[in-house]
Formats: sequence, structure tokens, C-alpha cells
Amino acid sequence: MIQIRRLLSLAGMFIVTTHLAVAGPTKIDVGVNPQKDVESKTHKNNTSKEVTTYQYSVKLSNRSFADVNGLTAEYRVFVRDDSGKGTVSQQKLKRNEFQATIPAIPNNGTYTFVTEPVKLESSQLDSNWVYTDGKRGKSQDKIAGVWIRIMQGGKIVGEYVNPSTIATKEKF
Repeated sequence: MIQIRRLLSLAGMFIVTTHLAVAGPTKIDVGVNPQKDVESKTHKNNTSKEVTTYQYSVKLSNRSFADVNGLTAEYRVFVRDDSGKGTVSQQKLKRNEFQATIPAIPNNGTYTFVTEPVKLESSQLDSNWVYTDGKRGKSQDKIAGVWIRIMQGGKIVGEYVNPSTIATKEKF
């Protein structure tokens, strides 16, 4: 709570007035940067395989004009699981759900955390080789989207969705 004092001059008399200004609702801006790390590469039985780890660096900015505490981050990372068969629309969408506790963020302050890693696999068959079951020679899991909600007391105070279509196609 902030006290604002004003000095008013009325007919030569000075009057001091005090108003109480209360900070508005909590508002947290969310910025996200993906981070990619190749974990392993192998070549066995005419197939090259690679495991890649993805995680996100999430920067929270307090725009509430007051210190904020009691925050939690609930987030989902959606992955297209490519088995090598079918089209992209036929691939299963895997949902990875996580949660993080956020320490107090001061007025106009920021806090950055890194999400839990998600593993993606890719494989490629050597040239002039084919699978007998009709599977494509190349398959690669892909990040389909990320959805982050910053919660305080059961209310959403910040949110990030990329791509925005995830919010219309999937439930949080």
C-alpha cells in the first residue's frame, strides 16, 4: 500500500490530505526461449539415431506495482511422436505436464527458471535400405507447442501459449 500526501492551499491555510493507493491485480509477463541439446548419437544396424533434449528458459516479469509471492508455474510441453508411419496429423500428440514453485518477485523484478527437459528421438535408415513394414526411412519427434500458466491462489496471473492454436485444440 502506498500513501500519497498532497499539500493544498486554501485561503492562506495549508491542508495536508492523505490518500491510500492500493496496487492493482497481479500481472506477470511471461517470456520463453527454447534450449536444445543433443544428448546422444548412435549408429547401429544400418540406422542412425539421435536423442535431443529440449527445455525452455522462462523469464517472469512482475508488472503488478507491488511485490508478488505465492506463485506457481504449471506448464505443458506437447510433442509429436513420429513412429515413421502415417502423416503428421496421424502422429500421436504426447502431453508432458510439469509444475514449478516460484519465489517472491519484487516490484518490477524478474525471475528466470528452466523447465524440465523433454527428450525427442529421431532416426534415419541408411540409403538403399527400407523397412519391410512400410515405415518411412526417416522419423523425427518434434515439439508441437508449449503452454505455461502462472498461478496465484488458483487464479491465472500470467500465461504463454505457442502456437496459439494449442489453446483451442488441447485442454490445459
